[in-house]
Amino acid sequence: MEKFIPKALAKEAETEWQLWEKSIEQQEDKAETAPNEPTPFLRWTAPVYNTYKANWDVSVKPVSRHFGVGIIVRDYMGQVCAASCLAFEGRPDPTVAEAMGALCAVEFCRDLGLKNIMSWRMEHVRRAANEAAHGLARAAEITGVDRIWMEEVPEVVHDIVVLEQFALIV
Repeated sequence: MEKFIPKALAKEAETEWQLWEKSIEQQEDKAETAPNEPTPFLRWTAPVYNTYKANWDVSVKPVSRHFGVGIIVRDYMGQVCAASCLAFEGRPDPTVAEAMGALCAVEFCRDLGLKNIMSWRMEHVRRAANEAAHGLARAAEITGVDRIWMEEVPEVVHDIVVLEQFALIV
């Protein structure tokens, strides 16, 4: 197993952030040139059979004294295995906050005992495909309280998770 290096993760998060900003610019340019094209419907997608997917997000607001990290781990059927919202003091640079969120997600999965991980993949997705994790991050940022849920859907994201599960079967 590779040794986890926070500096490398921060660099990867910064690179992903720059790629995301570039993709937004390209989408804005495309929207200006093709206003009648439909926007693709984005939503959470399940992992492959017999695997887990951990989504995480960070909420950093300039007026808050906290920033929050939200993590939700689901199986291939969309069932919530575990979820967490973590609050941290301060207002870091968004890139640093994203790197901390990635570190928290990795540590949370390790603490859950998830083993035989074939690969880790980090990719930026639009909020519509990551609403549950964002809702948890926002809850942590607003309340300043850490919470963990095991095999239950957190109330704050219940409706989102149910809709995403329903979308998997239709």
